Amino acid sequence: MRIFSLCVALLLFTVAPALAEETAKPSAEKPDIAANPYGEKIPEMAQKLAETMTEEEVNNFVVIKDNFGMIRATGIARTDVKNAVAACAEENTDMADKITARHKEWEKALSAATEKQQKTLDKEIKKRFAHPKDVKLYLDQIDKAANYANEQIEKTPVSDKAACETLLKSMDETQKQIEDLLDGMAWDVPSPPFVDTSKENAEAATEK
Repeated sequence: MRIFSLCVALLLFTVAPALAEETAKPSAEKPDIAANPYGEKIPEMAQKLAETMTEEEVNNFVVIKDNFGMIRATGIARTDVKNAVAACAEENTDMADKITARHKEWEKALSAATEKQQKTLDKEIKKRFAHPKDVKLYLDQIDKAANYANEQIEKTPVSDKAACETLLKSMDETQKQIEDLLDGMAWDVPSPPFVDTSKENAEAATEK
């Protein structure tokens, strides 16, 4: 049951979608997403990884996997915003300086927060697993598979004036939101829910 549960967690691992207009590229340009050469190796790696883990390591892996996903999703968002800002600056020269300067501040703040949590992730992987290299290799494979799949999608940043003004205004809010999400990442394994059995125990004692 432990191995099965972990394999399900590994195989259902996903990352947040990119913030842009997306369309699948024609198969003539790129291989089909289903034929992801990196994704094909994941089930076997998941099985081997699960077979080596203790129950405690399985619980720790859930935390590591979730935080890895958060860090990676943040990276995707940063890339999409960078591309959107570039498109806005090119198409709306009157606001190019303003939106570029604001993005520089936005990126600096989120880069620092992401780097901090990435260092924590690397440290926690080494500390929590008997075979940290295998865990890192698995997460790296997930990263490669996600990058490959992402490359099969044509992303077109929206760059009309109204959308760019909305993007500029939203950077204040999203910077704080993403910083809070990263700073608030939990590294402790959640405790099982408390079940009050005092009533049942009392009733059982009375019956005796």
